[in-house]
Amino acid sequence: MSAQGDADLAELTAQVRAYPLLSDAKVVELLTEARHNRHGGAEGKLVEHHLGLAMDAALARHAGVAPKIPTISVGDLYQEGAVAVVVAVSRYVTDPTAPASNLRADVIAAIDEQLDGTITHETEIRKSDDTFVEAARVLAAVRVHMRSKLDRPATTEELATALKWTPDFVETVSAMVDTASALYDLDIVAYLDDAE
Repeated sequence: MSAQGDADLAELTAQVRAYPLLSDAKVVELLTEARHNRHGGAEGKLVEHHLGLAMDAALARHAGVAPKIPTISVGDLYQEGAVAVVVAVSRYVTDPTAPASNLRADVIAAIDEQLDGTITHETEIRKSDDTFVEAARVLAAVRVHMRSKLDRPATTEELATALKWTPDFVETVSAMVDTASALYDLDIVAYLDDAE
């Protein structure tokens, strides 16, 4: 993380820590007030004082997933956890049968569920990206090989047969590779124009 990122995280953590967890009696008081007046500040106070749980979970989860998913930050995880806090508190405020003594546990469960979902989603994206990169690499190699063997570019059907892929998948990977190549070529042209 950059020095600026560290400073931003430290500032955010300090802001969150300015609102420590509430006593059970204070939770009951604020929950009762929020249930009677949704537009007052009680619900917001309940959220503020539970955001530390989201930060704790974000920091703990990030330490475990950072090596595997470098694109996910503590800030991203905290934001997801904060959304879970807002939803859990709102759900509690609107459910008059929900006991105040369970609020903290339900907030923690909501944060855990949200962060688990986020990490699973990011992991799937990472696997998908890795799969595409490998497919692009294989396609490029087979294109070169077949061009030299056939003395012409291979057709989609020929590539699909050689790779044991569907023609649609060959077309999808080809289109993405061709688009990436065109963008890369444009970057090189712009670089050369700037160099002149």
